[in-house]
Amino acid sequence: MFKKVLFAASPTEASKRAADMAFALAKQGNAELYIFHAYGIDSNGWGGMRHLLPSGKVEETKKEIAHYYQEKIEKFGVQNYTIEVVAGMPHSEILRFARNKVVDLIVMGSHEKETDEDLPTRWGMAGSSLQKVSQRARCPVMIVPKQVPKIWTKDAVGERRDFRILVVDDELVVRDSIREWLEDEGYTVDMAASGPE
Repeated sequence: MFKKVLFAASPTEASKRAADMAFALAKQGNAELYIFHAYGIDSNGWGGMRHLLPSGKVEETKKEIAHYYQEKIEKFGVQNYTIEVVAGMPHSEILRFARNKVVDLIVMGSHEKETDEDLPTRWGMAGSSLQKVSQRARCPVMIVPKQVPKIWTKDAVGERRDFRILVVDDELVVRDSIREWLEDEGYTVDMAASGPE
């Protein structure tokens, strides 16, 4: 179904289930998988960003991500993948990369922190990277929390009927295609055209 999948990655436990989902979807559809990481603003502010490339930190992180996800790459047998690491505001870089590569799906993990109450006001900007990417992406965005059980594996097909998935998108054709794919996989699916709905 998806031919180009962008997994917005962090080599952390918070992204573990999202990684499983991204790799499984890429394998199932024989899709091109982009494992993507964007550095945000650190304690040095914008000035620190320009030092990332010359410092070798970007290449170092690329190797770290490759090592961290090597087991999943082998486990899922994904052949067609690329690891990209860039410096910039994460939501902007994710959206830019997704548009340039014309991806069909963006997969993101949940926040690393359990509660992040000051997030909307930090740096004077409203919303998290998850919220901004979800609102502005030109393709579906799948946010996979770390609590999601491994229900998409072949041995767990029976368990899938116990899970209800809500597909929210303002375009009926997108909702229908995702619903159809999920129902074919054995899930129970509900649809809504908006957040309030």
